[in-house]
Amino acid sequence: MSRFFSRIRILLGILVYLHVAQVVESQTITHEYNKEDYELKVRIIKKKIDRFLLPAMRESRIDMWIVMSRENNLDPILSDIGGGIGGHRNAYIFMDDGTDRVKRVAIGTHLGDVAETRIYDEIISYHSPGVEGLNPHLRKIVEDFDPQRIGINTSRTIPMCDGLTVEMKKYLEDSIGEKYTPRLTSAEKLIVQFRAHRVEEEIDLMRKSFELAKKIHHEVLSERYVQPGETTLADIYWSYRAKMKEYGIEPGWPGGCPGISIAGKRDESLSQTLVEPGDFMDVNFGVDYLDYCSDVNRQAYILKPGEKQAPKGLREFFDFSLKYAKKLKDNMRAGETGLDIHLKTTQWLKDLGYESHVCAHTIGNTVHGIGPLVDPDYPDRYGDRVHLRLEPIMFFAVEIIVPKYIEELDKTIRINRQDDAVLTETRMEYLSAPQTRLILIKSSTGR
Repeated sequence: MSRFFSRIRILLGILVYLHVAQVVESQTITHEYNKEDYELKVRIIKKKIDRFLLPAMRESRIDMWIVMSRENNLDPILSDIGGGIGGHRNAYIFMDDGTDRVKRVAIGTHLGDVAETRIYDEIISYHSPGVEGLNPHLRKIVEDFDPQRIGINTSRTIPMCDGLTVEMKKYLEDSIGEKYTPRLTSAEKLIVQFRAHRVEEEIDLMRKSFELAKKIHHEVLSERYVQPGETTLADIYWSYRAKMKEYGIEPGWPGGCPGISIAGKRDESLSQTLVEPGDFMDVNFGVDYLDYCSDVNRQAYILKPGEKQAPKGLREFFDFSLKYAKKLKDNMRAGETGLDIHLKTTQWLKDLGYESHVCAHTIGNTVHGIGPLVDPDYPDRYGDRVHLRLEPIMFFAVEIIVPKYIEELDKTIRINRQDDAVLTETRMEYLSAPQTRLILIKSSTGR
């Protein structure tokens, strides 16, 4: 994210959220920073801690979870627990004392905004320069509680669970001493369970993120921004970025958002690749709406002069991609593992004579989420995420990638269909309408 947006997050402690008003009939979007967005996020954090954290701790057999963080090097999970800017050295401690509510304490500096949220039962600030620090406060809480298993944010394969730096881990071990250091264990499973599950208020926020991404897709993929024979892929890239700036929103992921490709031109740079009649274009794009990141692909065909529609072979293949996506979505049911869904859908494709990449991933606070993954079993790449079971409420990008040679185009094209959905108790439901037809862009001489 941009430095400006990061500063906005810091100012309000648990993130001040960028408000983008719902699209109205005039198709305009406005934005402002407001109190309602802030209060909504605080409510969501409180509800998620109250609903999901205790079961996650007990399933992981962790009776104390310590999140260590500091300013300018924040733990990835910090915004989910209302942790503010991290301070000089801060610790956020969650304890299962056998009751029906997790006890929570924040220790550190710059905790004023954290205190304002009232997420924590106790706020402990240390102030004396050169004398006092986090160490004695952290040690006392650990010794008083005497935890048997202390969860820390380390993970070999899931970056969102791996926020504890080497030096902060050394500091933590020095603080708690030789008695408790052997009791440290990875909180990976706990974090996955806590973050991947959603509350009802988050569904509407995720839906708006999806709809904003779709709106920008359809604004840019038009004759207004794409003039075949003149427009490069770099021009289109910067048109997407300009739209985000116009609407006051951030990209769904940093760096290469959007990702743009034209079949048969993959090895050329964006600035050197012209959009020409007969091209098939695929764009992967998403936005960050109040910290909810969409992930959406759209496909467009550039009409040749005199053409009124895409070639028949391309239309039929696009229709098959709809059938494929529906099959995958129907297979994604609560209780199924990501790997089982992958294998079941792959077999269906093979029976039809297709070789394809069956995939779907959780989305939400990051474009690639933390929960179950529909993909092959690559332990060193994904850990055990493909073995996790899908559960309500989780957000997914229902994604398929399938190639085919199209005779009329004399090239192999790859459809990377992707639309965002929410898993309910009974089925996977798209958060907004998926793409059902190719976007058609006219050539100037074909108007």
